[in-house]
Amino acid sequence: MTPVEAAVKKNIVITSDSTGFGKFIEKYAIEGSGLKVVKMLGKNDDEIASQISNEVKKVYEMSDETEKELKENALKTIQVIDWNKMIEFYYTAYEKAIKKSEKINP
Repeated sequence: MTPVEAAVKKNIVITSDSTGFGKFIEKYAIEGSGLKVVKMLGKNDDEIASQISNEVKKVYEMSDETEKELKENALKTIQVIDWNKMIEFYYTAYEKAIKKSEKINP
């Protein structure tokens, strides 16, 4: 399930800054938004595992009321995405990947 699908289904989302989506949503994923972006870039496996386990533990230990609120907030936060606008970012990323691939494999 993608982070968007998870949030639309009112799930708390943990994603990473290693993807375009993670980088995009990072500016909307404020405390209490129901979305958490784990910092993976430049981190070693132990640091990443520790961050993820800490976030999962927080979800496990939170009250039912807080969990319900964060799930509702995840849906509200994710609604900033308009796929009619977002598709342009995917086209740009695709073009960059093709160009990079052509340099590597002429």
